[in-house]
Amino acid sequence: MSISIRSHRGALSLLVAIATAALLALAVPPPAADAATPNWTGTWKITSLASGKTGTSLAARQAEPDFSATYTLSTSCSWFGCTAKVTSGPASSNPTVPWPPSYRWTGSRWQRDFSWQWDCYQPGAAKVWKPARSTQYFTPQSATSMTGRWTTTISGGPCNGTVAWNMTAVRVSSPGTQCTVCT
Repeated sequence: MSISIRSHRGALSLLVAIATAALLALAVPPPAADAATPNWTGTWKITSLASGKTGTSLAARQAEPDFSATYTLSTSCSWFGCTAKVTSGPASSNPTVPWPPSYRWTGSRWQRDFSWQWDCYQPGAAKVWKPARSTQYFTPQSATSMTGRWTTTISGGPCNGTVAWNMTAVRVSSPGTQCTVCT
């Protein structure tokens, strides 16, 4: 019976050591920000190049102008990665698009994946709302510009299929500056 008690004590000691190491890891602050740390902070003009939509959905063939808006983002990083969150700017006209947007750094780009309801427009008929799943991403081209894409899969209804378009993001200002389009 003493063998069983020793093995339980050993297991308990191991669990205590693992828990202590985990608590110490959480207590240590994340690495300091440097040039390699992703950062999407500041005010950015984001443009959706919707006039060039592609895909299998009826929505991809419907004419739509390009549109842009200015957003302020703030980046925070932890041991679990970096996230850039919109802190101000206009919300989507579609009330089912999650607000405010939050993008995670994947190692090469800022990306968000979300579910919502596509509002399929049909001339002379009421809009048809159907489930949709989207991925938006922005890949840095420099410290002041990014290129990206918005891809959506619409499940059901007359707009069933895929629709995608390119996007751009250009820094308008960063914390501590007042530039009108940073270069």
